[in-house]
Amino acid sequence: MERLINTDGGRKLVFGTDTGIYVSDRKPKSPAARPKRALDITNVTQVDVLEEYQLLLVLATKSLMSYPIEVLDPTDTQSPILKRPKKIQNHANFFKAGVCMGRHLVCSAKMSGISTTIKVYEPLDTVSKGKKKPAIGRMFQGGQEALKPFKVCPLLILRVTVLTMPHRSFTYPPSPPPLTS
Repeated sequence: MERLINTDGGRKLVFGTDTGIYVSDRKPKSPAARPKRALDITNVTQVDVLEEYQLLLVLATKSLMSYPIEVLDPTDTQSPILKRPKKIQNHANFFKAGVCMGRHLVCSAKMSGISTTIKVYEPLDTVSKGKKKPAIGRMFQGGQEALKPFKVCPLLILRVTVLTMPHRSFTYPPSPPPLTS
């Protein structure tokens, strides 16, 4: 899992541990410089930064959460209310952020027994649209405001094939044509 990533154009390193999320300079000015704890979260298994959307994604104790990227500045004296996470999904085993067909997407997988459910989220572009909320609205915002659900697709992994089960119809991959001699 990715517990170490770079951010700020490669100038800073963000890493998650069992005791929290830490930030350090990639090339510290002094050899005695130590990483600083940015967030006090336990059991971090994965972190990622979406710099275009000013989001920090954290998978800790099987919960996928998002934070504003400002929480990575350990010298910032923000209100603890503004540092609280927005829970995106519970019972997530892993996630991956990337670009698909020109869109930024975050895929999160939930595995259970014989099936795997993959949820795909798309970050909301509130940074470039300049949406502003009143201070009281920002203080009590919650839910999935940073990521909106894009598509939910359960997977059924059989011995030889993978079935995707969309909500409207069921498609089974066609069998290969028979071999003729």
